[in-house]
Amino acid sequence: MKLRNILYVIFAVFVPYLSANSQESISRRYSVGFSNPCYLSLKYDITDVFSAEARIGSQEGINVIGGRAYDILKKFNKTDLFAGVDAYYTFFNSNGVNGWGYAFSLLIGVEFHINDKLSVALDLGPGFTKVFDSSDMSLSDEGWGIVDDITFRVYF
Repeated sequence: MKLRNILYVIFAVFVPYLSANSQESISRRYSVGFSNPCYLSLKYDITDVFSAEARIGSQEGINVIGGRAYDILKKFNKTDLFAGVDAYYTFFNSNGVNGWGYAFSLLIGVEFHINDKLSVALDLGPGFTKVFDSSDMSLSDEGWGIVDDITFRVYF
C-alpha cells in the first residue's frame, strides 16, 4: 500500500513536465509504468503492434516478478485496443505463511495516450494462481479469478 502511494506521487510530480514537453514526432518505444496493484514495469514496443513488458511488484509481504506480451488489435486516434498474456512467479511471507507460487492470465484492454509521453492503460481478464507453503509442499491452494489492472505509463 505504501509503495503504491509513493509511485502515484512520483507519477503526479512528472505529469506537468511531460505535458509541457510533448512532441508529436516522438516514436513510442520504451515506457516505465506504475500500476495498481503496486507494480513497476518496463515496456518495450517491439513493433507497431507487439509489445513486451517486464514487471515487479510488492504489497503486504507478497512479491511478484513476471512479464506480459501484448498484441495491439486496433489503433484509433489516441487509443489502442490490445489483447495479451502475462505470467508471474510469486513469493510471500504473509500472515505467518511463507511460500511461493505462480500465476498467469489472459487480458484485453485499452491504452489511452494523453500525449506522446504519457498514457493510461486499463485491462482485465481471467487469471489462474497456484501457491505452495514452503515448509510443507503438500499444502497448496489454487484458483481462477478476474484480474484487473490500471497502469500509468511514461514513454521515452
